[in-house]
Amino acid sequence: MSMFKSSKSWLIVAAYFFIVPAYANGTSTFIADEFYKNGEYLKAKQAYAEIAPLGSPHAYYQLGRIHYEGLGTEQDLLSAIVYFSLAAEYQFIDAEKAAMALLTALPASDQIAARKLVSQYKEKYGKAVLASKYFPEIKHESLANTLSFGGEGILQIDYRDPELFLDDFSVGVTTFDDEFGFFEDDNYLRGSDNSSAQPFSREKQFEERTPNRLLRDLEPFIIVDYDLAPDGSIRNIREVDTFGYNIPRLLQQLSRHSAPAPVYDGKRTYFTGRAFLGIAAMTKWEVQQREAYIFSYIKRKARQLKKSEDIEDLFQYAVALQNFRWLPQAENESIEIMEKVAKTGHVIAQFELGARMYREQRDIPKAIEWIIAASQHGYAPAAYMLGHILQNSPWVINDEKKALFWYQRAATEGSPHATLKAAELLLLAKNAELHDVEQAQAYLRSIETSQEKNPEYYFLRAVARKNASQRDMQLVVKDIQKAISRGKTLHWDVSYWESLLDAWTTGRVLIKDL
Repeated sequence: MSMFKSSKSWLIVAAYFFIVPAYANGTSTFIADEFYKNGEYLKAKQAYAEIAPLGSPHAYYQLGRIHYEGLGTEQDLLSAIVYFSLAAEYQFIDAEKAAMALLTALPASDQIAARKLVSQYKEKYGKAVLASKYFPEIKHESLANTLSFGGEGILQIDYRDPELFLDDFSVGVTTFDDEFGFFEDDNYLRGSDNSSAQPFSREKQFEERTPNRLLRDLEPFIIVDYDLAPDGSIRNIREVDTFGYNIPRLLQQLSRHSAPAPVYDGKRTYFTGRAFLGIAAMTKWEVQQREAYIFSYIKRKARQLKKSEDIEDLFQYAVALQNFRWLPQAENESIEIMEKVAKTGHVIAQFELGARMYREQRDIPKAIEWIIAASQHGYAPAAYMLGHILQNSPWVINDEKKALFWYQRAATEGSPHATLKAAELLLLAKNAELHDVEQAQAYLRSIETSQEKNPEYYFLRAVARKNASQRDMQLVVKDIQKAISRGKTLHWDVSYWESLLDAWTTGRVLIKDL
């Protein structure tokens, strides 16, 4: 093979280092926009209507346009006024101007009826109403305190099933040895949380165009997000951007890794993180020495993107600065560009910005606002993170009902991790009104294959089987044993599960209807 052909092939590979957000394809707003662009207005209307009740100003605005212009439906000025008015509460584009223009064009008698109808819709779908129903309430007094990593902290076990409750356990801080170089900044966190609804790998996209030898020779490129548990274990790993060989092996190594436990106000808590492996974790010198073609391509492509005025190019440039910190950049340049793009309504930029700000503990209320904005578009990674915040964040009033809603939203988009968390709340929520064993079992059955290596899956299945109307304690014990075994393999703290097993097999927990 000539040097020219070899270089060309490497550049084909290198092109995939710039994120094309394929994980967005399954979410409602993206589908609706695609229908709209293709002139399939009836389908677009249905898709926008599905997401509008979440308070999506984009969906409201598009529904206003569809009704005003009579696209795929009869013209309906009254509906257009309602939808533009709902979008106007978010200062979305020219929605307020459009609503007022249509309203004042009506006869005086009709204006009164129209205003009344708008008020009725705002009572049900207005911004303040939806904020109270679905979104986090900030605990402003808690914002002065930051979450730290490592050090002393009490590990509380707080399962909500009365039959499961045992004494709390205090566990020593997990030793952290960053031998793999997974974590990139002072907080061992970087970037944002694309809790991807569908695990995504580029291999199939370019495998046919690129000799397999190149893939085997190339260091893998891996960016993943994960949940950081109170015992320092890394859980629910979600692929953001990956390609190359040996990915499963490296992800398995990451899952066995222990990080400094997140601690807030003297207690262990949950947090979220992002890890970079392979080429994504390399320094400038390492990439230049080991992957010279890729190094040259990334630098050249970044220069091109920086000069562009296109919003998508600016987003890709911000992503490049975020993923390759060795690229020349001013302090905070990547986050400032991401904010500029997010303000245009770019959904993934909104989420990337909010999640990064949340992880870096920069203006928590604003970070959550951006995550909410992306969630309102039906973006599954944002919905998952919003559920996680509502369930665990020390900076908001924890609300299991709201958390369950967002986990279920992400689950409908195909997120197995959101499905698992939804099952957890359906089984173990403090709020007993949320308990639904049958629905939890259905969720667990739907993710059996994807979660077969996840210890928490077997723990939840044990709980579901224990709480089922017809109980088979042999299966319950078998599942909790499997959870313990797999948890130990991943270096999880399983002392609580071991105590449950002991209690269930020695009769210290009352088992009814045996």
